[in-house]
Amino acid sequence: MKKIFTLFVTLCIAAVTWAETTTFDGTATTKYVPFNASYADQAGTKSQFIYLQENSAISVMEGKSITGITFYANTSFTWGDNAPYLRIKMKEYPGSTLTSFESSDALTTVFDDKPETNGKELTCIFNMPFVYSGTANLLVEVEVSIPGTYQSSVSFYAASQTSGACYKQGTSSTVSKANYVPKATFTFVEDTPQGDCTLASGTCGNGVTWELTCDNVLTISGSGAMTDYESIDDSPWSTYREQIVSVVVGSGITSIGAYAFCGFTNLTSVEIPDNVTSIGEFAFEECSKLPSITIPDNVTVIKGNTFTACVELTTVNLPSRLETIEEFAFQNCRALASITLPATVTSIGRYVFAITPKLTSITCYAVTPPTITEGTFISANQSGQLYVPSSSVAAYQEAEYWSSFTNIRAISFVVASG
Repeated sequence: MKKIFTLFVTLCIAAVTWAETTTFDGTATTKYVPFNASYADQAGTKSQFIYLQENSAISVMEGKSITGITFYANTSFTWGDNAPYLRIKMKEYPGSTLTSFESSDALTTVFDDKPETNGKELTCIFNMPFVYSGTANLLVEVEVSIPGTYQSSVSFYAASQTSGACYKQGTSSTVSKANYVPKATFTFVEDTPQGDCTLASGTCGNGVTWELTCDNVLTISGSGAMTDYESIDDSPWSTYREQIVSVVVGSGITSIGAYAFCGFTNLTSVEIPDNVTSIGEFAFEECSKLPSITIPDNVTVIKGNTFTACVELTTVNLPSRLETIEEFAFQNCRALASITLPATVTSIGRYVFAITPKLTSITCYAVTPPTITEGTFISANQSGQLYVPSSSVAAYQEAEYWSSFTNIRAISFVVASG
């Protein structure tokens, strides 16, 4: 277990106290939890199991950051380079039994890598600590994400617990119940550090650095442009994306890279400085809890898919110099009810506001109707209000695709009715 201590200490600036706790001392064995080693060669092999809060080995972690877990096999194994990759997820769970799988989307990924093996021990050093409040039971999911070597003779130590687990084998859709949970040793931080603790850091551009602190705030600092990434998994902080709650971009940054914050499913706040002139495509795609965004005035183009599937986005402040919104930029922003387009906008790409059923108020200050496509507002509410300059009402009523809106009114009407 020393490796867990060493790894996390090198990441933390603050002084912390380390501890570990082991659940159960029984030697009963099972081949189903944390996973069936006979199915280690099949991706999708998975189990979920509950550690009860009333268990003293679990309650001792109340209010602590869990940083790793070790499972114990009943026989020595030598998987080495052929060990399977495991994905471990956790959540606090009010129930004490499982009759079917909890939705994996509701769990937080803490580990997705190849575990360390040492004799009979299987150790997973978390990519991201899990803060356990201790107000509910602890639900753990273990899944074979990348298959390894078949191990027919290996089982894991477990203890009896009525309906304590569910499991499935390989790609099978059949979910079975089990009356036991695996023996495990948790490593945790006795004194949980806060914002003065650095979880991880590095570079993300020429002269640009990043730091993730223990309060799950990602800060981009330095001067210049961020790196453009090629996919959701390409950024150096991608492992932590489901844990990050806030992004702060420093005043010296001039551009946000493509895919930079894609898939930050718990992101609730973003600070972007006025110096930013460009935001890359897919930069905030699937930030599903982000409620609002203010885009700096120096940004003239919103690139494709930038805010796609930000399903809780209700407030968008567009830049005053905006000229172009590229395809899919706000597609599937289902909570968005209104948008104001500045006078400088000349082009809005295909499907930009597609699947925005609550979008019932659009204000466009452009005197000349911007170029749009047939699909720009598809599945949006085109029976809502479209407010335009009073001198341009007729132009919008006759413009291709804008004419599909049934309620086109002068902006002065908004003032008069206020």
